[in-house]
Amino acid sequence: MTQMGWKVPFTFEQGRDTLSNFGGLGIVGQILAGLPFGKCLQASQVEGVEQPDISHQDVATAVMGLIAMKMPTYEDIESVRDDEMFAMALGLEAVPSAPTLRQRIDAAAASESTSGWADAFNESSDHLLKQYAQMTPIVIGNHEYIPFDMDVSPMDNSKTKKEGVSRTYKGCDGFAPNMVYLGQEGYGLAVEFREGKQHCQNGTPTLLDACLTRARQIVGPDSRLVVRLDSGNDASANLDICKEHRQVAYMIKRNLRRESVVDWLALAKKEGTAYPLREGKIAYRGETTRIPKKGHDPERVVYEVIERTILANGQRLCVPEIEVATYWCNVEATPEEVLPTYPEHGTMEQFHSLRHEGPRRERARRLEAWNRSGARSRLVLKRI
Repeated sequence: MTQMGWKVPFTFEQGRDTLSNFGGLGIVGQILAGLPFGKCLQASQVEGVEQPDISHQDVATAVMGLIAMKMPTYEDIESVRDDEMFAMALGLEAVPSAPTLRQRIDAAAASESTSGWADAFNESSDHLLKQYAQMTPIVIGNHEYIPFDMDVSPMDNSKTKKEGVSRTYKGCDGFAPNMVYLGQEGYGLAVEFREGKQHCQNGTPTLLDACLTRARQIVGPDSRLVVRLDSGNDASANLDICKEHRQVAYMIKRNLRRESVVDWLALAKKEGTAYPLREGKIAYRGETTRIPKKGHDPERVVYEVIERTILANGQRLCVPEIEVATYWCNVEATPEEVLPTYPEHGTMEQFHSLRHEGPRRERARRLEAWNRSGARSRLVLKRI
């Protein structure tokens, strides 16, 4: 083959090798094979599915395989049902169809009291984290702590008719799952699926208690945990639960509600330590006590109050801007050591940020086209 006197330095030959996009699933399959959920699911009782043609283990493993490939819908299974590599990599005896996945998962959820699927998955997740996760602690004062971050993250499902979709506090229609992470690396400990209209504190104490128990088993009896929660979880019940668990500290942002920022500035100027940040901007840091609710003992509160009289662009303000951030905190460290560590709580938003759907859909479209074409050969470049 020549063009304008130039000879192409290779030829095209058709081979018999099989191409697959699922080579990486072999690692996923090997990890899943070492977890205890399989035996638990095989022994579980799912109402209406007493003798399934496709085992519970194969159904659950197939779903995990899809998630590992960023294919989050049941229908995605149809694009891989005929791919031998998918079943081989995950150790599946049979690949279920989309209706089978949907019906089996719904049935297991409806009979959770007897199926025990959730407990089986939690046990396997904890086993996996305990065996493989390397959690990096943060240093606060003279101690190291493993971060324990929990937060509700609204998901935008506008213009859909999915069950449970409702108005979230972010102003969009969707769901509001509660997510829990361990360590600076953001190892997922739990995700509680919730309707969008559900208040972030509703159900949080129960989830917090259960996850702290699991976290203790993962990190060991001697590691310190520090719980970080947003102001939506400013409730005495959360403080009490943290105190019930050994070696657990907490930093929970307070909801000022009707507290005056002017009064906080006056207190900070009187009792706090001033830190000039630039001309016209001063931060005051310190600690005091407040009563979480009537009948409760006073609790330690650390605070940072920022007074801004000149904007960053040099404009002077007639009325100062006042920013107040206060936290319930029992961490054994000074406010100057504690306060810089709380903003890292916002990092957890990056752990579950939604990616654009475009690349996933395009990959699925190309994969489906490949499977329909029946093309199983590849072009081999052979240098002359």
